[in-house]
Amino acid sequence: MLRRWMLPAQLILLFLTLGSTVGWAETVEEHEVKATYIYGFAQFTTWPKSPEKGVNFCIHGNHPVGDGLRKLHGKNLRNAPVNIQQVSSAEEAKSCHVLFLHPENRGELVQWISTLESLPILVVSDSLEAFQEKVTIAFTVESNHVTFKINLTQARVSGLFFSSQMLKLAQEIR
Repeated sequence: MLRRWMLPAQLILLFLTLGSTVGWAETVEEHEVKATYIYGFAQFTTWPKSPEKGVNFCIHGNHPVGDGLRKLHGKNLRNAPVNIQQVSSAEEAKSCHVLFLHPENRGELVQWISTLESLPILVVSDSLEAFQEKVTIAFTVESNHVTFKINLTQARVSGLFFSSQMLKLAQEIR
């Protein structure tokens, strides 16, 4: 059974600030909330070299968040088209700007992170274990609200910078 999630007021405020064209009902599925957050993260991230030909959102693993991200294909982000692709290896992911990482096990997670950690890729996961292993942003769920933690140290290693607006919404910053 799919659980319904209340859309947090902070997320609504975030997307009103962004001027998003996404319409919201009172409740949405968890994976849709996470996909929306990921799009918002990209809005508030500065890469060392601005993506001009397109912003590559990549998905690793079989997770419903991928379905939500696929809905972004063809939208624009900072006047660049959003491209969505499924990746099966860390080598493939090197062309990504944003990566939703859903590894099958800790060993796979460690391998992906060690390959990508110094590249300017915003790596997002829904595993708290991933946060311990240097993923840039990790989702948490508390009382039917999706929140997130930011590993700012890892973001800086990757050459990424976040807007102060995004940092204010994080549950934890490391």
